[in-house]
Parts: sequence; C-alpha cells; structure tokens
Amino acid sequence: MEYVVQEAIIRKQCKILDLSANHIRSEGASALANVLATNPILEKLYRDHNCVSDMGAQQLAQAISANNTNLRVLLLGSNCITYEGAQHLAEMLKTNRTLNRLYLFDNNIGDRAIQLLAQALTLHNRTVTHIDLNGNTLESDLTVDFLVDMRKSNQSLKELRVCKCNLSEASKIRLRDTVRSKRDFELRA
Repeated sequence: MEYVVQEAIIRKQCKILDLSANHIRSEGASALANVLATNPILEKLYRDHNCVSDMGAQQLAQAISANNTNLRVLLLGSNCITYEGAQHLAEMLKTNRTLNRLYLFDNNIGDRAIQLLAQALTLHNRTVTHIDLNGNTLESDLTVDFLVDMRKSNQSLKELRVCKCNLSEASKIRLRDTVRSKRDFELRA
C-alpha cells in the first residue's frame, strides 16, 4: 500500500485514486491517511469493498479533518464500518470544508451513527451535497426525525440515499413529503 501511495499520490500527483475491492485493511488506510493529511492534490478517493474497518475510518477521518486536503469525494461503502467509525466520520464533517460527496453504503453503522452524521450535517456542515447511506439497517423509525431535520436545515444537500435501510413505509412517505417542496433534491428511499 505504501508503494501505491508513493507512486499515485506523491510522485504522479493523481487527482483520482480508485482502490476499490483491493482487500485493503486498516493498515493500508493508515498509510493513505498519513499522506492525505498534507496532500492538496487528491480530489476523489474510492475505497469501497475493502475492509477499512473502524480504525481505518478513524484514521481517514482525522486526516481529512485537518483541512489541508482537497478531497471532495470519499467512497467508503462496504467496508465493515460500524458506529465507532461513523462517529469519527461525523466529527470530521463538523470541521471539513472540502468534502461534498460521502458514500457509506452497505456498512453496519445503524441508527445512532446515522443520527450523528445527520446532526453533523444539520448543525455544522454546508459543503456535503450527496450522502449515500443505502444498506445500513435502521432499527427505529426515530432516525427519520434526524434525516428530516437534516434535509430542512441543510440547504446545500442535494441527494440522500437510504434504500435498503429497513425504513417503514410510513417513514419513507414522511421523507418523501419533506423533500417534495425542494426541486433540486433527490431522495432515494
């Protein structure tokens, strides 16, 4: 992983790095995080279908929180991330001012983590325009309250994906009713 980081990010100064489905674990995330913290070149990082885990999510979130990065797209879908990792990502969203697309589909982040992410986007972040939470199982419809508040308070948000999240039909209708008045918003539920 360190070779890839050296070649792609430092030497060649790639703007887009696709490391999807490469069996990269938290150790690889650590090497990448070390470079990301001071790299103004990389704009898009695709790390889906690996096993970054909570530790890797924490390291990446800390690196991106520094705001010395130009990263605009972070794809961490299907990476064994749970509440703990999502908690660090929510903290990152409070300070980061460059990220505009965050993809966390098919992880195990659940209600509490989605609530933290929604609160960060409601109260602190105005740069994220797209968030993908598809395939993260919600145990309670109460989480929809946080998503509704997020949609109402955050005018920069343009797309929310919550398919296959175990939402009740009533919650889906409530979300759809909330976004109905906003023309430039896409809800996938």
